[in-house]
Amino acid sequence: IRTEKNELSRQKNEIEKKNQELMREHKYLKEKIENLQIEVNKKSEIEEKFNQDIEELSQETENLVNEIDKWQM
Repeated sequence: IRTEKNELSRQKNEIEKKNQELMREHKYLKEKIENLQIEVNKKSEIEEKFNQDIEELSQETENLVNEIDKWQM
């Protein structure tokens, strides 16, 4: 019985150690995912701003072309 108890205790310790390792890895991966999500959000904001700037430039160009056409008439 003592041998079984020692074996069970050893197994319990191994399982607890593995559990702690998994918990650390889970925390690390969770933080990494959060950081990646923040980065993706920032890039999306930058892309949205870029697209907006392009649209504004396109509109300005169209307006300038219309003004040039008016002056040429």
